[in-house]
Amino acid sequence: MQRQLELAFSRGLSSGWLKGVNHRRLVHGRWSKKRGPLVGSLQRVNRGGWLLLRSREPLLRGQGLVLEVHGDDPLTPPLEIGGRVMDLERIDVTS
Repeated sequence: MQRQLELAFSRGLSSGWLKGVNHRRLVHGRWSKKRGPLVGSLQRVNRGGWLLLRSREPLLRGQGLVLEVHGDDPLTPPLEIGGRVMDLERIDVTS
């Protein structure tokens, strides 16, 4: 059910008014469009510029991604860089 909500058009999920009326906690205000669900995390950047991502779902060429760097202050929006997936090389890692 949460996955379906993340894919729906919205500015993201929040706790609503359950944690008070601090508007900066409720709505980032930074994003005026759909952000999409969290798909994974950046593991490292290789010298050739390739990003090694650990993803919970398959990525596709042409898909847009945004990488976020979160600081210590939860009220400060994360730094971000984004773009489209130009090429893929899949590596299956078994733990």
